[in-house]
Amino acid sequence: MSRETTASDSTEKGDPTGQSGNTRRRFLKSVAVSTGAVSIAGCTGQFGGGGGAEPIKIGTLYDNSGPMGFVGKGKDAATKMWLEEQNHTLLDREVEWIDYNPAGDNTKYKNLTRKLIQQDDVDMIFGALLSSNREALRPIVDENKQLFSYNDWYEGGVCDEFMVLNTTLTSQQRPLIDFMVENFGSDYYALVADYNYGRVSNRYARHYAQENGAEPVGEEFIPLEVSEFGSTINRIKEEDPGWILSLLVGSSQLSFFKQAESAGVDLPYGSLANIAGTYEHVKFEPPVMSDTYSCFSYFQEIPTERNRQFVQKFQENNPDYTKENGGYVFLSIADAWNAIRFYWKAVEKAGTVDQQEVLAAYEDGLELESPKGTITFNGETHHATQNMWLAKVNDDHSITFLDQGGNETDQPIAENVQTSEWFRNQCNLVEDSTWDDPKTEYLTPDEGDLA
Repeated sequence: MSRETTASDSTEKGDPTGQSGNTRRRFLKSVAVSTGAVSIAGCTGQFGGGGGAEPIKIGTLYDNSGPMGFVGKGKDAATKMWLEEQNHTLLDREVEWIDYNPAGDNTKYKNLTRKLIQQDDVDMIFGALLSSNREALRPIVDENKQLFSYNDWYEGGVCDEFMVLNTTLTSQQRPLIDFMVENFGSDYYALVADYNYGRVSNRYARHYAQENGAEPVGEEFIPLEVSEFGSTINRIKEEDPGWILSLLVGSSQLSFFKQAESAGVDLPYGSLANIAGTYEHVKFEPPVMSDTYSCFSYFQEIPTERNRQFVQKFQENNPDYTKENGGYVFLSIADAWNAIRFYWKAVEKAGTVDQQEVLAAYEDGLELESPKGTITFNGETHHATQNMWLAKVNDDHSITFLDQGGNETDQPIAENVQTSEWFRNQCNLVEDSTWDDPKTEYLTPDEGDLA
């Protein structure tokens, strides 16, 4: 989530995994029991349901109702499509899918995580949407040593032995800030959702803007429930910035765009949250989102044959779901699709669903050809290295992809983009963490840390 592939805080050429040859495998000591070759499947999650010919069990915790229900339904649809493609079979064993709906409730997230680990005895869990959901369940995952895939775009910072992550991070969206300053000036107005994602993302955005000689002329932290923006719009007009940075999320805050258009605000938006993640250019009537610029690892409109085939198949397999959502295949769907494919590759590489050995396969390096393009798994940070695309919303709400100079292109604006250099310096799970002595932190930069 660099305008050039040489920027130290976004990309390192020549080693797209970011591992620089410094990899290792962890080995699980075999466990023998007096009754013979029996798998021990305890609530630690270390052994899971991986013994003999028993089914391989995967669990998902994606909201299917509540404010984020449309996201969870899309993720479940992607999961179902992949399982059907594989005939619910992995390592010549049946794959059992256990699908729970936390409905956005953090208490349910906690209880269902415990249930998946301690009662259902799953081999892998995929899930959580908001960062608050993830942080609610993460202590349970860590306590039980349960392998968990988080795959929804977020602010970055999870450095956890038991979590693998493949999605867009705020730090990976640097090309947007560089582009906006270069093309629309150094004065901008920041609208920030007042919770963790917004605050941390804004910290990164402000740092990248300052490196380009830009400063916000106004910065508002807006509670998630706010839906009236008259006073905010008046302040924007008074400050007369060159562009607006949008870190607005949720249905209440997204009402800003319609109100701004009605009030005659005619400024370009640079968004680290909108379009790819919540597809307002499909939901809203033109020209509300016109002249919005967004940088993510995936958009439905990515002009490659692999992506066109993926979109077509998803829409054909899920006509009811896509009808509800304007037919748009958005970022969270692609990330769920890639997450389960990464797990498949890790299990096949390990030759087992033993969680410790599967994690070793992740850390030893995995690569996917995906609808996004090539994605590699960085074993040290447990995050994805991927391409970033810069999209412009046109007057009719169609999408055009741009290079750093603002020219139309069919290529990503930056390739092999990693986590930030600051995070990589703080998080090396290959060197500083083991299954039995794990590092399980959530790291956020303080003011000045990114300099």
